[in-house]
Parts: sequence; structure tokens; C-alpha cells
Amino acid sequence: MKCVAAPRAPWRTSWVVVGFLLVGCVAPTNGTASPSRSSEPTTIPSSPAVGVATASPDSVLPSLDPPSATLFLPDEFAPNLSYVSPDGRFVAARARDWGRVALYRITRASPRSSLLQLTPVAEVRGFADQLSWLEDSSAVAVGTDLDPTRTLGNHDPTGEGRRVAIVNTDGRVVIAPETARDVLNHRARASPDGRWIWVADRCCAQQVLLLSRDGGEVRRVVPPAPAGVSIGFAGWDRDGLLLYWEIAGGRSALVAVDLGGSERYRISAPSEFGAVGWGILASAPDRSWQLVELSGGIPEADLRGMIDHSYDLVVARLPKQR
Repeated sequence: MKCVAAPRAPWRTSWVVVGFLLVGCVAPTNGTASPSRSSEPTTIPSSPAVGVATASPDSVLPSLDPPSATLFLPDEFAPNLSYVSPDGRFVAARARDWGRVALYRITRASPRSSLLQLTPVAEVRGFADQLSWLEDSSAVAVGTDLDPTRTLGNHDPTGEGRRVAIVNTDGRVVIAPETARDVLNHRARASPDGRWIWVADRCCAQQVLLLSRDGGEVRRVVPPAPAGVSIGFAGWDRDGLLLYWEIAGGRSALVAVDLGGSERYRISAPSEFGAVGWGILASAPDRSWQLVELSGGIPEADLRGMIDHSYDLVVARLPKQR
């Protein structure tokens, strides 16, 4: 058993022009296959709790996953990706070979105890490279191929067998339709009413898809972009309209559409910004304003082999629908 810090997802990586598009694309590596397991997602039976230490005996469960929280997970999961739920009551842990994701409930042995407990809730087996918590902490979405023989060392890079599994904190596991293949964010970016989750048909596909919260329906809100046009999901506005960015002819715009795909309004980036992507970093509780990231990259590598990126933050007050 090892001590592992639960990492926070980075805002962006150094290898992408627009960070929220490419997170989760994984290149194959050499390795050995894990032993064969059942391909069906299962609920884990009760087992002895695993200890979790915190810094102070009087500390309370966090409302967000702090980088200083230290979780004692079984050796199979350490060191690797583990995300605590927004309410601090659950942790989704991915095995070190990427071949399994397990959901644990975090509890206290006693009110003043500094030692928390991890109780198994549910799991999915198969190569899994993506975890995305719903903001209300009711479930974690997992991007997986559900093939128990696949791990980091022998996964299928084409993504043909990829699926999205919704692992609910009550132990229920729902497998989404085949057209929902990827979840690309640490947070699920659910609609304001909680009924829809942004997903993708494989990493970085040029369209916008939504998955119903119950996992039964995939809705294509924005169809595949034509040649010369790039699009990508950005977020939601105060009226529940879906926001996506569109790049065409060297210019960029943020477009708002309803769930039927009808355009309601668009905001163009300043001409001097050129072809940039949009990302929503923070919002007022009522979404009356949103902190927008405009990001673009220079395609040429410098002498050190690094890719240069430029980022600008803009506070945008989005139009209110009447």
C-alpha cells in the first residue's frame, strides 16, 4: 500500500493548441496485458475499509478536491490518476495499468478521527484513460473500452471499442450508446439543469454531442464541421444555451445554440486575436459573467523543441435571452 496525492487536472497541456480539445488522447506504449477479467461493470462487494489520512484531526471533508489531500489507496492504484468528487465524499481511482477504475466512498470512523475510510462502491474494467465528475457529485463518467484484457500497454489506439460508462455513487453503472466514446474534462461540464453531459465521438471530433444524465440518449447538437471550419464545445450560458467556438477564415466566434441546434447569438473575437479557441474558466453563480480563455498556438517549434502558446483572459457578459 502506498501513499498517493490526488492530483488536480491541469488547465492545459504543453502539447495542445486548445487544451480542452485534446485532453485524453493517449498514444500506445509497450507493456504487458493484465489477466482476463469480466467485461461487465460490476458492483464491488463489501470489503475492509482502506485508511485515508488528513492533515488535521479537526479538518472537515473538503468541498473541492485539494491538492494536499493524501489518499491511501491499494497498491494497484498508486501512483496514478485519482479524482475526488466535488463534495469531497467519493474518490474515483484508476489502476496503475489503466485497466480498471474503482469508485470509493470516503467516510469518517468517528467525528474527531483524523483517519478517513474508503469503502468500495462500484467499478468498470478495461482500458480507461478518462475520468470526469459530474458537478453535483452524483456520478463519475469514465471513458473506457470495457475490454478486460486491455491496459495501457496493449490498448487499441483507434478507439473503435470506446464507450462512456456513468458510474453512479449509489453503485449503479450505466453504459452509454456507442456514439458516446469520450469524456475529455476533469469536470463533466453538465448543462445548468443537470440533464445533459458533454461527450465526444472519439477525441477531438469536429462536432458537439450531449449525453443524457441517465446515459440512455446521445444528442448531436452541432453537426460535423465542413472543410475549413473548426468547432469545439465551450460551455453554457445563463439561459441554458450551449456555447461552442467556431473558427473559419482566420476568425473566431463564440456561438450559442439551443438543444435543437438553432443559433441564438454569436460573439466574435477581436480581429487582432485571429483564429483562437474559447474556453470557460469560471462563471458567476447565475452565469451573468464568465471568465473566458482565448488560446492560440504557434505551429513552429523553437530551438528547444517546445511549442509556444499564447493565452488571454477576457471577462465576458453574455447576452440575456428574453
